[in-house]
Amino acid sequence: MESPASSKEYAQYAPTPLRVQFLGTSWVQRGPGYWARRTLLTLVRCILMVAIATVAGSAFYGVGSSHLQPTVRDLTLAAMGVLVLVGLAFGVRESVLVNRTTLTPEEWRQRRQEARRRLPWPVKMMMNSVVLILLLPATGPVLFGFALSWLPGTTLGRELPEERGARARLQADQQRYDRLFHRDPA
Repeated sequence: MESPASSKEYAQYAPTPLRVQFLGTSWVQRGPGYWARRTLLTLVRCILMVAIATVAGSAFYGVGSSHLQPTVRDLTLAAMGVLVLVGLAFGVRESVLVNRTTLTPEEWRQRRQEARRRLPWPVKMMMNSVVLILLLPATGPVLFGFALSWLPGTTLGRELPEERGARARLQADQQRYDRLFHRDPA
């Protein structure tokens, strides 16, 4: 005899996986399409890191080979190094935080929007692209350090952060579906 959950009338209530940016729903089965997308995403992020490193390296080279007095040049390079370390620290903190959460893609978007709303007005102004470009000598090394730690920290994990949240949501929905229709998980 068929169980109620296996009948066609209950199939319409079965949970459906969420679409994850860059992965679609391929994260559910983790087949060749999933790994091709993950590999492509990793390569694109590596190219992005090389581009950022090239820009940052040229900035360091520009300061290092400038005609500044040696003490001023050394202080400038030291300040840039400290700013890179600050960015690295923030990137490591953020990637560890991101890798521990199980938020769905929608919850990620809501969280980012709420965080932006709570920022004080000077920080909101700093997030403006024009201001970031004008303050590039200070923001560039920080962004470089952040990207250098955050991109690999979120890309090279077992699962992408959005994928982890979508998987947790699908499992919770599946358990709820099994309880509602008295289906024994096999």
